Amino acid sequence: MMAVETSLGTADTEIDLIQATGIAEQLIDEALGLAYFSSDPGTPFDAYLGPTESERQGVSQCRAFDDIDDFNRCWAMPPRDRWGIPLGEGDGAGGYRDRVARLCTRDQEQWLTYMRVYYVDETDPRTRLRGSQAGNARAIQVWVIRQTGKSYEIITTVRRVIGYVPPS
Repeated sequence: MMAVETSLGTADTEIDLIQATGIAEQLIDEALGLAYFSSDPGTPFDAYLGPTESERQGVSQCRAFDDIDDFNRCWAMPPRDRWGIPLGEGDGAGGYRDRVARLCTRDQEQWLTYMRVYYVDETDPRTRLRGSQAGNARAIQVWVIRQTGKSYEIITTVRRVIGYVPPS
């Protein structure tokens, strides 16, 4: 019985890891679908990375995002799409799926997604630039975290490094 219980627990952990990694990749892909920087009035080397006050408004703050750095310090619990709908319930266009087609996850209500966007050294992308330093490379990192009671457990972390290539 203990072997069966251990196997089931391992399978649940693997399913959570696969789902959490998919969520993190989806969030990064959503950010990368936007411009590298906002041309109103920004530059690709702004020291401040994050949304403007007007971009933070609304049911889902991510809906008004227009460039990658707007996702800096963006979080959601449970994980939500850009319209503020919990993942697995939306139709991808701002509405809800039919109730029978909604994905039911057993504990994603206790999951938290948190994103950071920061500059990294372009010669060594493992090195994060500090303070007001800016460069041609940024990292986007997403944590998917499970809250259990008053404690938090990181399910997965996904990080991707991107570079700025000026138009010719």
